[in-house]
Amino acid sequence: MNPKDSILQFISRGQLEAAIDTWLQVVGANDPVRTDLLGYSARLANLATEKKRGVIDFKEETLVLNQVTAAMFSSLQNWQPGGDYASLLYAIEQLGIDPDNEISSLHLVNCDRTGQAKTFRRVFNRWEGKSDFQFHFVCGCPTEMPASFGKRLIYEIIRDKLDDRHDAISYPFQEDADRIKIENLPLGTDLATSRKRLKEYVAKRFQFSDTQSFETFIETGVPKLPYDYVTAVFEISEKKWENDEGEIRDYFEWMIETFRCPNKGVPTFLFFVVLKSPNLHLGQEKQTERQKTILAELGSLCEKYPDQATLLSDLPPIDQQDFDDWVAEIDDIRNPNLSRAVTRALAATFEAGSEEDILYRTQQKFHLKDIEPVQRRIFEIASK
Repeated sequence: MNPKDSILQFISRGQLEAAIDTWLQVVGANDPVRTDLLGYSARLANLATEKKRGVIDFKEETLVLNQVTAAMFSSLQNWQPGGDYASLLYAIEQLGIDPDNEISSLHLVNCDRTGQAKTFRRVFNRWEGKSDFQFHFVCGCPTEMPASFGKRLIYEIIRDKLDDRHDAISYPFQEDADRIKIENLPLGTDLATSRKRLKEYVAKRFQFSDTQSFETFIETGVPKLPYDYVTAVFEISEKKWENDEGEIRDYFEWMIETFRCPNKGVPTFLFFVVLKSPNLHLGQEKQTERQKTILAELGSLCEKYPDQATLLSDLPPIDQQDFDDWVAEIDDIRNPNLSRAVTRALAATFEAGSEEDILYRTQQKFHLKDIEPVQRRIFEIASK
């Protein structure tokens, strides 16, 4: 699959951050375009900061967005991705997916992770009807797409608990085949401002009149929300713990305590807090001191609040066999040669000697960041 197609779609829809994230996943470490991408990302981040501070008007904002968009279109036109993407696209098309298939948005994020999903489901079923506010801390290396695991769990709740009634659940929506939007964890410069940011988030999302309505809602359940479940997938980088002195842990504990005794008229709230921590998948023996501290803090919270908080941190690379099985199962593809052709074609897109190439050749494993674009392409073909 030529990644330029997916990147072009994101840019065309104005989803510039998503385009950059997708692009960075497939660009080589020494490719000059990587510098351009980091520059575009910095301009967008600066624009968001200026907008939040109210120091840039709509006309100036539009001008900057148009400039970045035009520059990205130009960079994409001139960029030539490495690897044999044509063979991968051909292998996907040869699957011959039935037009009457039952593929859904869940298939964008549900490759393997079966054991981890079962762990969540056991906790979720045990808490159902008892814990109206749940905190699920999902920790993983960005290469393993930990936020996508949070999305998967939400899609499975929609399928299994709500019989695909999307109107019975609230999640941050985005105009995309993958409807669930990932958001940055509301976080301030200290504990007090972090609390304020969360109240502002809730007030804005549910159109409360002001942040005072936050306390009223928790205490009385008013205004009443017309959902069975309310969900959010929040991301936070491990870098935020630098010189933290325990404030983030205290923030999480405040959240748990605040939502601990809600009015029974509120929906079940599911907070998926995703910690992005590079190389966390390499195992405990290779964890940094910061990673050990973070996992210990989150673990202590889950021990203190066993009926409200849980920690999910086992997100390794995907075995080739698991990906083969996923491809075969999406439309009852019985011929293993067809699914294996896809996995082999994906492996052929890796730059020789790259970390991805070595991982596949030595362990027959893939990072989920490399599998998800293939899932999306299969979804696009199956949804025509």
